[in-house]
Amino acid sequence: QNVKIVSGSRTHLEVMAPERTVIEPRIFLYTAGFNNAVLFKLLHDISLPIRFWKSHLVVLPRVAQNGVFYLDPLEAAMMHHGRFSIVGLNEDARECDGPSYATEPECVEAVWEALARLIRERPGGPALPIACTKVDVLPYNVETIARRSLETFYREEIPGHIWVLPGKMTEAPFVVDQVVRDLCDRYPDPRISNRPCDSLVPLDARSAMTTNVVEESDTPLAWHGTSLDSTRMGLP
Repeated sequence: QNVKIVSGSRTHLEVMAPERTVIEPRIFLYTAGFNNAVLFKLLHDISLPIRFWKSHLVVLPRVAQNGVFYLDPLEAAMMHHGRFSIVGLNEDARECDGPSYATEPECVEAVWEALARLIRERPGGPALPIACTKVDVLPYNVETIARRSLETFYREEIPGHIWVLPGKMTEAPFVVDQVVRDLCDRYPDPRISNRPCDSLVPLDARSAMTTNVVEESDTPLAWHGTSLDSTRMGLP
């Protein structure tokens, strides 16, 4: 309630407490998952090409010592967390119109049946079925509908406004590193010390080798751009 995003020619934040303060950042980062689509539609009237997928899990008391991942589609993938087992299906995600956490009985039953095929019995006792929503991005300027993707994604949809999707939560640190690296290249800050690899000038081994050969040989050599003809030099 105390922070408001005002969209216009210069999008800015208004912090209302303890007194009204206007903040105009150089970059807005949108990391709200599937709600990125809601934010861009609300603030910029832009429809992001986000797709929604639903899959199902069953959480139950631990049924095995080791995790098992069946590679065939619609077979069980079973991982463990402490006293519990989490069971899902490989490639079971269905495209849906929007985020939904309502479980579908036939999909939950498919998880139970796959687990019974995997461990040769259907466990009894308490269990918690869960529906989860996954998102991906419909490829830009592509006519064919691509398969569901777990790739990381970020894009500057309009100048100064970047939206980010991690693909999978385990890849969130990776996509953060990519975004931060790009922003640091765009807005260098002299207060941040370089790492050795940021200022190290790498030696091109191929260039060094061809330069030495030129100095020691009287044989005419053919040049292709800035590199020597690899067929004459016997280089890979």
